[in-house]
Amino acid sequence: MALVLFLYERDMPTVSITRECFKYLSSIGKVDNKFSQIQSVKASDIEMADVLIFIRPNDAISLSIAEQARKSGRIVAVLQDDDMLILPKENPFAPWRKNYLIKMLKCTDVLISPNQCLINRYKEKFQIKRTGRIDTIVRPEEFSKVVRREHDRIKLVYAASPKHIGLFNEFILPIVPKLAEKYGKGITLTFVGMYPDIENLKGLIDIDVISSMPLLEYRKFMQEQQFDIGIAPLVTNDFTACKYFNKYLEYTTANIVGVYSKTEPYVSVIRDEENGFLANNDPDSWYQTLCRAIDNRVLRNTCLKNAIVQIKNNHTADTIVEKLIENIPEIITGCPNKSQITSIHKKSFLYALNRISDWLYLSSFYLRNQGIKGFYSKLKIHIKERKE
Repeated sequence: MALVLFLYERDMPTVSITRECFKYLSSIGKVDNKFSQIQSVKASDIEMADVLIFIRPNDAISLSIAEQARKSGRIVAVLQDDDMLILPKENPFAPWRKNYLIKMLKCTDVLISPNQCLINRYKEKFQIKRTGRIDTIVRPEEFSKVVRREHDRIKLVYAASPKHIGLFNEFILPIVPKLAEKYGKGITLTFVGMYPDIENLKGLIDIDVISSMPLLEYRKFMQEQQFDIGIAPLVTNDFTACKYFNKYLEYTTANIVGVYSKTEPYVSVIRDEENGFLANNDPDSWYQTLCRAIDNRVLRNTCLKNAIVQIKNNHTADTIVEKLIENIPEIITGCPNKSQITSIHKKSFLYALNRISDWLYLSSFYLRNQGIKGFYSKLKIHIKERKE
């Protein structure tokens, strides 16, 4: 069995989920793998590896290592779960980062993604010959074992990153007073990982704001809180069409029925009132759909049961490994003609320069687009996330 080396710049949900999946695959003898930050990877790590998989690469070190690995006869793959080349205008992405991503896609042997739309788009644009779709593994033990207790109030949760504030403001904020008027203290609303301005909502319904947390801690929290309904709005555009339905997996494994936007990627897996609820992207539809979910406990339970069955049938380790090996057989066969690597050139100076430029670019972006107040707000969130 060959060694698969995963390389990433910084820890993020994509890295955490991928690491957890492949740690499990390693424990059951399916795929031998190792994870390393690009800043600290050693020549000996690459020497032992046959396949290098770069997770969301867009930096100087990743490109340099990828080029060296290919020349040595190893397989270079890129795992991409977002189309960073068409980010919405409100999402900053430095030009040099974009250029490095493009160069990585031109350099790669295999493109891996959980989204077929993204695969099709990049395959054609960058003439990538080998591609593979890979879903997230959900192990049996990840499903909540917490025995649900009946409670008088319906508990709603909105778990997302701070970047989702705009979605909350557009689709959910306008309907909170109407929900409060209809249900009063019969419902609660908890935010996890996002920090909305809720001063005007205090007193209407019980609201809680919880800071973001590491993946395993987050899962434990979501299960123990026994939320009833999870909220997951998403805009419709070319960028979001290439995202993955992670929120569906997160909510379902925590025994939470989700209410999702009626758009990709959710419509590819969710059927309305069968394994979740779908709302059109306008406040009125979100209000009506949430009311449907709140009012019908039996339907919620049916949707949850169906969602659990769907995930258990389609997200097993065997299914994912079979797909991965089919697309990258070198995971098993190795690369017999690979040459020795005794040293690697990381371009660390260029990487450090880019990191300084990142800070300057982001500061300028938020000052220019959101003013001093917006910049200060983003800075506080960034510092908070780094500490956590």
